[in-house]
Amino acid sequence: MNRFLPYIIGIIAICLVIAIYYDTDTLWHNQYDDSYITYRVAVNLAEGRGMVFNEGERIEASSSFLYVIILAGFYRIGFHNLETVSFVVNMMAVGVIAGFVYLSGFVLLSKE
Repeated sequence: MNRFLPYIIGIIAICLVIAIYYDTDTLWHNQYDDSYITYRVAVNLAEGRGMVFNEGERIEASSSFLYVIILAGFYRIGFHNLETVSFVVNMMAVGVIAGFVYLSGFVLLSKE
């Protein structure tokens, strides 16, 4: 059983990724206010107006600092559809997490 543990963990990770992205139509078209706020702050940051929602109002507008920085970087290099960029970045992050979960099975096996 222990030698099959990495494969079982890998199958579970793949199933979780499929379950998360099964209905991608909802992920593409159900962007809510927090997403819009993050996109707008990222655009303002990339265009040099600072990390604000409205230019001239110096208040903290976004709750996800690193995500705004990542999106602003993509906007700055020419990827202006931040909704698509956000989806791709999230898919890559889930893939990395699934990979770590899969590799943790090998770590568990090597300690036994």
